[in-house]
Amino acid sequence: AASIIKPGQACSLTISGVQKEFVIDAETNKPKIVDTTSVTLSCDHRLIDGAVGAEWLKWFKLYVEEPTMMLM
Repeated sequence: AASIIKPGQACSLTISGVQKEFVIDAETNKPKIVDTTSVTLSCDHRLIDGAVGAEWLKWFKLYVEEPTMMLM
């Protein structure tokens, strides 16, 4: 999925719905089904460098997966 950056915006965040995905568990090496979602950040590179956008997405992922980290 992609998003359109409208005039006046520096970036736009798109979040897909939750989907079931088949993966191999790294600890047990056994298959399992997990819920996943896709997140896309579109940046106007005149305002936000791609590396800065990637760093923001890294922290966004952490906070979505571990919400209690926002309190620290």
